[in-house]
Amino acid sequence: MSHPFLCIAIPHVERPQNYLLQTLRSLVSDLSLGKIVIAIGDFGLEPSRNLDIVTEEFSQHIVAGHLVLQRFGAGPAPLEGLARNFGDDETRVKWRSKQVLDAAAMMSANADRAPYYLHLEDDVLAPTDYLARAAWHIAAAPPNWFSIKLSPLGACAILFRSTSLARLSAYLRTVYDEMPLDWLIDEFIAFKRKVGQPSYVEDILFQHIGMYSTLPGQIREPL
Repeated sequence: MSHPFLCIAIPHVERPQNYLLQTLRSLVSDLSLGKIVIAIGDFGLEPSRNLDIVTEEFSQHIVAGHLVLQRFGAGPAPLEGLARNFGDDETRVKWRSKQVLDAAAMMSANADRAPYYLHLEDDVLAPTDYLARAAWHIAAAPPNWFSIKLSPLGACAILFRSTSLARLSAYLRTVYDEMPLDWLIDEFIAFKRKVGQPSYVEDILFQHIGMYSTLPGQIREPL
């Protein structure tokens, strides 16, 4: 495939509901698929059975290079003895800290795939014109922009320049246990704003559909 315009990076941990299939079906519905590469990172303790289904259904996209499946596993993540900030119990602290490390690993592994990088959660739906709308927002932003949120919900969908990922991923690895992922990214965004690189919340482009969190026992309403 020709060098893509955008890398869509999706960290994934298996849960009973395979939201990932719905997410991918919405992403590949865009006829401009050749302009993107979708990277899915499997971060579960065991290989995700959901990805077996993905491999079967999207085999042509894998062969074409539009879809890349990456197995990271749980890894030797430093998740013991973490400070329980905000009154979170140990299970929640480990869960949110691992989310931060997973996102940082995805950034490091996929920074060279395309000029622009979209961090995307694995339980969202994209409209059929999402790529054109994302490209429009990039073109409309000033040359020094740092990030563009395409969903107001946490870290659901955030665009970055790929050249920014090395510093962002290093920062996330340094403070991974201090706050949830979206708060940490917002802190980095605030810092970049102070040095003249603005960020924007531009569009409700991706609809969050996941009710069952990867944190066991947590159920949330889709938005």
